[in-house]
Amino acid sequence: CIELGDGNSYCSSTDFPNPDLSGLIPKAYGVSTSSASTNSKTVTIANYTPVAGDIIAIKFTYGSTTTQKWSLAINGVWYYNIYVGGSTATADYLLLSANAVVLFYYDGTRINVINPTYTNPLKWITLADTTERPAETIYGYKLAWKDGNNRYRPIIKTSGSTGNNKMPNTVGFRLGSNMVKNSGSKTYGTSSTMGKDFYLIGDIGAVYNFNSTFTVWLPVYFKGTVNQTDGLFYLNQADGYTGWYTQTLPTTEDGFVYVYIGNAWTATGVGLSLNHPAYEFKDGMIRLYGEAKNTHQDNFKEYFGTDNDSSVAFDGTNLVLDPDTTGTDSGLVYVDGNVSATGFITRTSVYDKSKGSALSKIKDASSYLDAKGKINHSAFYGFTEMTVTDFSKPVVVKKDVNVCDDVLDINNLNPEDSKSVEVCRIEVVENITYPYKTIQEGVSLDKEIDVLRQAVFELKGIVEGIQLENVRLKNCAKDSVDYKTYQVCVTK
Repeated sequence: CIELGDGNSYCSSTDFPNPDLSGLIPKAYGVSTSSASTNSKTVTIANYTPVAGDIIAIKFTYGSTTTQKWSLAINGVWYYNIYVGGSTATADYLLLSANAVVLFYYDGTRINVINPTYTNPLKWITLADTTERPAETIYGYKLAWKDGNNRYRPIIKTSGSTGNNKMPNTVGFRLGSNMVKNSGSKTYGTSSTMGKDFYLIGDIGAVYNFNSTFTVWLPVYFKGTVNQTDGLFYLNQADGYTGWYTQTLPTTEDGFVYVYIGNAWTATGVGLSLNHPAYEFKDGMIRLYGEAKNTHQDNFKEYFGTDNDSSVAFDGTNLVLDPDTTGTDSGLVYVDGNVSATGFITRTSVYDKSKGSALSKIKDASSYLDAKGKINHSAFYGFTEMTVTDFSKPVVVKKDVNVCDDVLDINNLNPEDSKSVEVCRIEVVENITYPYKTIQEGVSLDKEIDVLRQAVFELKGIVEGIQLENVRLKNCAKDSVDYKTYQVCVTK
């Protein structure tokens, strides 16, 4: 059920938009020390003026108990009648407990309340009356999650809030299922019927469910692993009392899966979200758990370059690299490093005989070194020069990009006809470009193979000529009766 500030309950939440705050970062944060009884709240935020589209987080040290509609002044500028769901906020909407933190959205005219807490319009979303019973005892104020049999089990099995040595349940939990919190002190055994005392959105008290306080407004995640046999999520038991939850995602692959719980609204409270996506670090990036890599069918070409200058494809058997799809470039494949192969390399060129004798181009090893003993590429027959990108000289180009997101319509929180609106902002995007070129010297393997093959052929002809001459000289010696006749024979 959804309990709104108008006093009504809505037990059908299928169309209610999920206020997922996992990516929500306030533009400004301030602390209001206005008395609880005043309806004129003030806050000072240094070097800040609200701009349309801003999200502002404000902590109210003394809360709010006024029964009148109230207004807010930011740095002395008054914004009259705070709005919630398109209406000005009354006591029903904004009775705030001490140290409550509220998110506001400024649309350029009005200050609108947007975050779901137990003290603003969306007080909580509860389970409907049901005959569902937990699989294990759930003590007061404890968070529960569904197991592999679709039954709720507590994250922390012990009762009360004492100590910072609470270790989580060792059973497996079902990814994508609901989490709920026991909102009262009542203990629910396996024969107890669950219902409205359990909510899906609301505050999770840290002292009952965790072992540490939190950084306000950062997301909170369960940390664990997914068993590949049963597909269930198991909370990390190996890294101590705080090793099974975190407020940061990894920057390298660590083998863990991170399940979003909600955002920390206060140092001791986490706002339970309706959705609980799971994340992992894979393939050099944070992604949704189990999200497959991009795959392509056979003969699909992936193009590169401004004009689709080159392409890579797999034809079902071979990886096909075409360095010049347009026919207007050099058509070279430049490899900045060594190349090794367990297969074979095909070649389609022969020696250019107009260049003269190939054998004359074969030199002693020292002929291929310069005065400092370094390789002199220009001494090779296959010497070549290539113009390549100079990656040592990056240039950062900044440009303004209009970014739009679909967000919850803060002027309409009615679950029966809720909708999203498009909110746009300008972001500065940095692109790294490499406009500079450099000349790389090298040796064409094809040309070196060509000259070697031709040189071997020329040497073969020389050897065969010598062999034939030796046979002729031997025959002259055998057939001659004296030296004079031998001389006549060899000079023929």
